[in-house]
Amino acid sequence: MIIDGLDLDTDDLDEEGLFEVGSELLESLHLDEAEAIGGELIRRCYTGGFEIKARALGARGAYEEAVAVLRKGLEKAPELSLLWHLLGNYQGELGEYDACRASYKRALSLPRCDADSIRLDWATTELNEGRIEEARKLVSAVTDPEAADEVGLFELRAALQEDAHAQARELGLALLAPDRVLDPDMIAVVAATTGIACLRLGNTDEARSLAREACQRDSSDDSVQYLIRELHGRMAEREPGLYHVMVDFAEPSGEESEGYYQRFTVVAESADEATELARAYAEWSGRTGYSVEPAEYIEANSASLAGVYWEGPREYYDDETE
Repeated sequence: MIIDGLDLDTDDLDEEGLFEVGSELLESLHLDEAEAIGGELIRRCYTGGFEIKARALGARGAYEEAVAVLRKGLEKAPELSLLWHLLGNYQGELGEYDACRASYKRALSLPRCDADSIRLDWATTELNEGRIEEARKLVSAVTDPEAADEVGLFELRAALQEDAHAQARELGLALLAPDRVLDPDMIAVVAATTGIACLRLGNTDEARSLAREACQRDSSDDSVQYLIRELHGRMAEREPGLYHVMVDFAEPSGEESEGYYQRFTVVAESADEATELARAYAEWSGRTGYSVEPAEYIEANSASLAGVYWEGPREYYDDETE
């Protein structure tokens, strides 16, 4: 089998090698290729394929499809804790909180589970539901010292939710301190959450600085997008619309050049405003060499605050199509 977009014949790899390639593709956000590899692994009756395919679907926001894949996987491997864990994550994204809790509970009951990771994800779900005490009980059971960053992020989010903005700012800045080695994958969400606390305290300049750092780290994060919408502060005076805006990014790569498209979902009063909001968001992210296509109207929307609400996965194109 040849995977589209890759110079790779999957027949040359065993299941473990193919799983490793799929994991690397997920990390580099080559989601279509990762999903294809997940499908090939499933065809070979390798349960790791359900994980790869579900994560690829989840990364693009296709949570219902991810749940369906995981349910099929659990029919084959009902004792696999990781699949129950992922199922709980995506059920939470869909707002299916009772089912989500049941999946987390099942994941924790199985051998070889990553108990601390499950509890932290479960606590995030409870926090999103406003069940702060239930969330704190779950976090209090986390024992791995290497989970200190995740616990710190939880405390930051909890303080923000309790309107303890000064405390949240202090917690966030401590996590971002130069002498603390924070997991690079967490810098964006910590910076954005701290920026929200700063904005609530009226520290707009500090919030802007944190927003820029966060957006340059991970512009797809929900909290980053929320902070930038709040900083933009453009309230719709007429009924806003939901628009899709395609942005073409060209990236230098050694002597050659490759690039990718991304679709932004934007709430705005007009197509022109949506196009400009997508352009401004690309600037926040620090990326250069991009072009923005005219916005496409999708439907009316009830959100009152204009701005970017979703950034799609990167859709890479080949050198020959440039």
